[in-house]
Amino acid sequence: MNSEGRTLSIFGANFKNIQTKQIHQINEKDLRKIRYELLSEGRSIKTVYNYLSLIRTIFFFNNKRNRVLSQQINWSELIPKPSELPQTTERLTDHEMNSLMLALNEESPQVKNLFLFAIYTGMRKSELFKLKWRHIKWENGHIHIPQPKSRRANERLTMTSGMKTILKNQMNVVENSEFNIFVGEEQNQY
Repeated sequence: MNSEGRTLSIFGANFKNIQTKQIHQINEKDLRKIRYELLSEGRSIKTVYNYLSLIRTIFFFNNKRNRVLSQQINWSELIPKPSELPQTTERLTDHEMNSLMLALNEESPQVKNLFLFAIYTGMRKSELFKLKWRHIKWENGHIHIPQPKSRRANERLTMTSGMKTILKNQMNVVENSEFNIFVGEEQNQY
């Protein structure tokens, strides 16, 4: 987990039935209910794996530190083995990435910036299309992701120099465009 806030957000959204319980009160039935609810909401098996693995890590840490011992849980029945998880197909080989970069050089600056920004940030298409200039926090060096698909309340990315370069390029494209319009006090979308 990247932060305590993110962990608390995951607990708040997905672990309602165990939020108020002490660790020794959480049993396998509680965890099966969480698994069922996640799958019923259409969450992927990888998400179920990640969330239940988080709870398992908390249990193991607690038991290792000899605090209040937790109940015995059959984790192998609750959490799929990593080999059973769907394989990631979103990664490009070096050759595919080189081909993509060459193809982007033939595109308009707007398209090139959009694809490069997606590559640099890992943002989803739906998140990119909701992005506005006000979500870019230059002074703090981060990007606020509006309404992230992952349901995290204040998702933000730390800007790298590559992201800053892409954003500055896009800003120049927008400023030099004949379609540069303002709506109220807000500039048009990224």
